[in-house]
Parts: sequence; C-alpha cells; structure tokens
Amino acid sequence: MKLRRQRSCLMPGNGKSFFDSDRKATQQFSVRELLGRLTEKQRYVLTAEIFEDRDDVEIARMMNVKKAAVCRTKRRAVKQLRRILKVRQREGLPLC
Repeated sequence: MKLRRQRSCLMPGNGKSFFDSDRKATQQFSVRELLGRLTEKQRYVLTAEIFEDRDDVEIARMMNVKKAAVCRTKRRAVKQLRRILKVRQREGLPLC
C-alpha cells in the first residue's frame, strides 16, 4: 500500500491563504513556466501525480504504458526541473 503525501503545507486548514494574492499569482506563473519547459509526457505525469493525486499505477493505466515507464518519465522530469532551477539560481533569478 502506497502512503499518500500529506499536503498540509500546500493547503491551509482554516481557509486563509498562506500568501498574499500577488505572491500566489507569481508562484503559479513560475510553476506553469517550469512545467512548460518539460515534454508533454513529463508534464502529464507530474500534473497527474501532484495535482490529481494519482499514483504511478493509475497514471500508467491512463497512458497505456508500464509503471516503469511512468517512473522513468517522472525521474527525468524531476531531474530536468532541478537542472532548470540550478541554472536560475546560478544566474541570480528568482526560483519561484
């Protein structure tokens, strides 16, 4: 049985936002920008897992591929995002 990650740091429990609207909008733009730098397959896998809370088996079924292919795609996507963020950090650009 796979344990699901708790998302308490992402979702406030009392209905109040952690960020003011400007910062939240900037972060949403940054996430979209980062996801836009990935391949369509990588983007699909990450968004299905993170935003739709699907596990690797479900994603594999939806994409009609093996679970191992989903794991590889996810690993490559995260590696690519790390590279992008490292470059942004080196250039002094904001990460989010």
